[in-house]
Amino acid sequence: MKIEEHVPFSALTTFTVGGFVRYVLTLESVDDCAAAVAFAASHNLPLIPLGGGSNILGVDGVLDAVCVRVGMRAVTV
Repeated sequence: MKIEEHVPFSALTTFTVGGFVRYVLTLESVDDCAAAVAFAASHNLPLIPLGGGSNILGVDGVLDAVCVRVGMRAVTV
């Protein structure tokens, strides 16, 4: 799991506006899903899933949350 802090909203959405997100986690495996939930809980922050960012408008200032993006191309069982 890749963890980034203080990420600009403009890098996450197609509107390319907004302030910053406190944490962005990029999941690289199925096991990272549980780790992301634990990370958000340990920081007492809400967990917000992000897709491609085409339906998200970033807030000004800092969104004090953990945004999760899926970095895997496929999941096999």
